[in-house]
Parts: sequence; C-alpha cells; structure tokens
Amino acid sequence: MHLKKITFHNYGPFKDTQTVEFSESDSIIAVQGRYAANAERSNRAGKSSFVEGILYVLFGAIRDKMREIELVHTGADKMYVEATFEIDGKEVTIKRGRTGKNKPILDISGLKGTKPQKQKEFMGAIGLDATDFKNTFFFQQNKIHGFTEALPSARRKMLQAWLNLSRWEDYCDKAKIKVGEFINQKTILTGKASQLQSQLDQLGPIPDLAEFQRQIDAISIEKDVVSKEIQDLQVQIASSGDSAALKQRESELWSQQTQLVSDLEGQKDSLSTIELNLRTVKDSQDRLEALKQENGATYDACDKMLLDYGTKLQKLQSDLAILGSKKT
Repeated sequence: MHLKKITFHNYGPFKDTQTVEFSESDSIIAVQGRYAANAERSNRAGKSSFVEGILYVLFGAIRDKMREIELVHTGADKMYVEATFEIDGKEVTIKRGRTGKNKPILDISGLKGTKPQKQKEFMGAIGLDATDFKNTFFFQQNKIHGFTEALPSARRKMLQAWLNLSRWEDYCDKAKIKVGEFINQKTILTGKASQLQSQLDQLGPIPDLAEFQRQIDAISIEKDVVSKEIQDLQVQIASSGDSAALKQRESELWSQQTQLVSDLEGQKDSLSTIELNLRTVKDSQDRLEALKQENGATYDACDKMLLDYGTKLQKLQSDLAILGSKKT
C-alpha cells in the first residue's frame, strides 16, 4: 500500500485546495513545516494538522474533545481530505469530509462493491486501526525531544506506552505464573506415579502360585505316605511283640511326619502371604492405571501448555529485549 497523493480542501488551517504528491520511492519519515509569517519558525506551520489529516481520511479520527464540523476552515462551505493509494496494483482514492451544514462526505473509488464492502476492503488493506497507526508510525508533537534525551530505560518505557506494549510485560508475568502452576501440577502427578511404581518395585517379581500349590500337594502326599507307613509299623509292632528296630523306625517316621507338617504349614503361610501381596500389587496397579487414565490427559495437556507458554514466553522476552535495545 503506497500513498501517491493527498489533497486538503479547507481542512483545518489549510485554506482552499492544497495537494502533496509522492513518488514511488518517497516515504514520510518526518514532517517539517515553515510558518508563513516567520520563515525561521516551524510552530503553527500545520505539521500536526498534516499528519492528523492522514489519520482523518483513513479512519475518520480527530482530536479528543473536538467535533468534526470544527475541521471546516472558517467561512468555507465544506472541507475534505482526499488521498490516493496504490493497493495491489490498483489505484484507490478515498475522500472524507464534512459540509458546512455538518453533512458527512465519504467516497471510495477504485474498489468494487457497496460502500460498506469498499470500506471493509480498504481497512483490510491498511491492516491497522487508528490508535495503532498513530502510535506506531509517528511521534506526537513535543515527545521526540524527551525521547532523544532520555536514558535507555526511560526510552523503553516511552516506547511501551506509545506502542501500547506495556501489557506484554503483564502477559509475561502471568505466563511465568502459569508455567509455574503447570510445573507444580506435573511434579505432583509425577510424584504420585513414582510412589506407586516404587511400591510395585518393592514387592519384587510375582511368584508362580501354581508352582507353590504343586509343592504343597507334594508335601501333603508325602505326609500321607509317612502316616500310612507309621500305621503299618504299629501293626507289625503289635503282632511281633517288642521290636527295637521297628520302634526306632517308628520314631524316625514320627519325626519325618512332624517335619512334613511343619513344612506344609510354612508353605501354606507363604501362599497366604503371596496372595496378600498379589492383592496389594493388583490394588497398586489398579490405582496406577486409574491415575494414568484420570490424569493422563491433564499430564499431556501440561506438557503441551508448558511448551506453548514456553514458546510464547521466549517470544515476549525476545520482543521486550528488542524493544529495550532500541536507541532512537
């Protein structure tokens, strides 16, 4: 979008019709005026009115506490500002003003459609509103002197105020707080998962319950065999009278049976302990799975939002650093 020409007709201090044309290589860097009554002075030369005329024709923006009818030059029947732009290879002209009877003037040529459609397309080509345009593209009168004489830290504050960037520091602080909240939440979830996993790890490998049951069955069978042998020996002892050898064997079998009973009880106790541990493992596994299902989405969301906030935080800090490094 390139400004080719701007015309003021009885606008503010500009009497009659005055036009300024720009070549394709021209850009407005500064506006310097010369007061007609005193060539050495630039005050009251119309510098502010020139820039405000651009704002007016683009957006209809005027000074605070001022009515649009007051822009009509004294004694004139109407005023307008007309600007011609080159937009995407098309020449577009916008004309905005007021009659002495306070009737609005607004014409846009070079674009197709109804007037609202033309306005929407034209504003889309500008890509800014009046406040952003004013704050971004020119220093307001008398503020440039204070800026050039200020320290870098003060310049940064001025730029933030003029460009409406002070909010970014607030966003930066809020982003840091939000990141901290997500980190804490993630730490809590990680701690819960680690605690449950630790409980599972402490239980060690899960025994083979079927193998334990086979061992118990084998001991029971062996105990029954010993018991049957004891009964047979008792019968032999009773029929043969006193036999030291048989009694010795009976004593050995009784000891063996006692040991087998003890082993059997021990294995049963071990089996009960294992079953209890397995219930604990199952409970811990269920709790861990529930924690993952309950907080999995939150956990993933924390990671994603941490990444998003981290990216935004880096961008904000980069923008603020660039802003702070500006000297003029």
